[in-house]
Amino acid sequence: MNDPGNAIEEVTKPKAKKAAAPKPKKAAPKKAAPKKAKAKAKAKAKAASKTTNKTAAVVALLVRKSGCTRKEILALTSWKAISMQQLAKGARLKLTSKQDGPVLRYYGVAK
Repeated sequence: MNDPGNAIEEVTKPKAKKAAAPKPKKAAPKKAAPKKAKAKAKAKAKAASKTTNKTAAVVALLVRKSGCTRKEILALTSWKAISMQQLAKGARLKLTSKQDGPVLRYYGVAK
């Protein structure tokens, strides 16, 4: 056993592979978001697009030659109230107003 030839054989012999440990099971795939959450997200996106469309419609009223009244905007958008100054500022319009008899008309001019 102390023979030098056997030592070489022992060194060059490949070692036996150990048995692999069993792989842990993969976690179950995540379930899709509940229908309520999807519906909420869809409604929120739709509301945001409506607001943008309404804002665009109001801007169109403001920049037309005859301008618009607060009453026209509220009827168009079904909003309860509106700040004309804030709307004009958000749309980057210069807001002017003119008394037309009993009605105040607003005009928007691009800055």
